[in-house]
Amino acid sequence: MGLHSCECDGGKIIQTSAAFGQGASGGGLFDRQGRLVGVLTFKAKSGGNFHFALPVGWLRPLAVAKNAPGTGEASFWEHPGRGNGYFLAACDLGAQEKWWPLSNLADEWTGQEPNNPKAGMALGHARRGLGQAETAVQAFQRALMLDSTHAEATWALRELEFELGRSLTGPGGL
Repeated sequence: MGLHSCECDGGKIIQTSAAFGQGASGGGLFDRQGRLVGVLTFKAKSGGNFHFALPVGWLRPLAVAKNAPGTGEASFWEHPGRGNGYFLAACDLGAQEKWWPLSNLADEWTGQEPNNPKAGMALGHARRGLGQAETAVQAFQRALMLDSTHAEATWALRELEFELGRSLTGPGGL
């Protein structure tokens, strides 16, 4: 809807027609290609198209910061591992494209938490990274079965439909 100049750090603020509710601050604002363009910040209490986000460019300096603000110690997400939960370890391995270790972790995670759609997503990403499209499809479909509103699973399956050149919407599909 618009890009507004802001007194804060000489930056810009995005005004968007993408509605979000109270408490959604910190969520992502994505374009039609699925790219992160902003971080949801606030909405006017009056409602309407008064939803605002900070451009993602504001985050770049924070992404390279070495320490968590004020502590002088490394943040817990800088040391992902099973001790910090499967999710962080899976994110770290996926970001590094370490598909075999992610696959092993995801196998363990889905065994420990078979009803967790995030475990299925990790397994799907790992198998897709390993070129195992059919088992990736099964993992993403399982995540979608566990959470029918899981947008990331839907997106991943649509991408695989394109890559495989066939519909995954038949029996057992989307």
